[in-house]
Amino acid sequence: MKTPPKTQIDTMSGDKFFAYAAEVMKVQPPHITDQPIIARMKRIGFEPGKRFDASKLDPSVTKAIEDAPATAQKLMSSQINTIARVANYWSMNTDTMGVYGNYYLKRAIIAQQGLGANSPEDAVYPLNLGDESGKPLDGANNYTLRFEKRCDAAGRCVLVGHPL
Repeated sequence: MKTPPKTQIDTMSGDKFFAYAAEVMKVQPPHITDQPIIARMKRIGFEPGKRFDASKLDPSVTKAIEDAPATAQKLMSSQINTIARVANYWSMNTDTMGVYGNYYLKRAIIAQQGLGANSPEDAVYPLNLGDESGKPLDGANNYTLRFEKRCDAAGRCVLVGHPL
């Protein structure tokens, strides 16, 4: 493979994305909880496992499909900082992580940023949003990440991170 998966998806046209998704769903069918969105998508000619042909659609639907990638990427970009708890400019994404249900926006953002994720019981993926004042990290600067040990009354201890 010469083109990374993220680049392939980020540059894919809307009609090619839906056509590819329909093909993938021939071997990986949608979960039963996805049936409401599948029913809605059927109205625009998208059916899992069936060939998707945008050329047969109403021009207004074709236009919406053409605009979908840019619209979706703009939405995901605007929401990345809101899909998880943020503390000290670190996003700690543990709620519904790896098991998204019908939270399609979060599912898309996680797939775009990291090509999927485990459940929080198996792994946690902290995302740094900025330094101690909220500015994006810059390779020209040096940063130090510090942890302190905190224990509760029962003697259970955890490491607690401090802002950069």
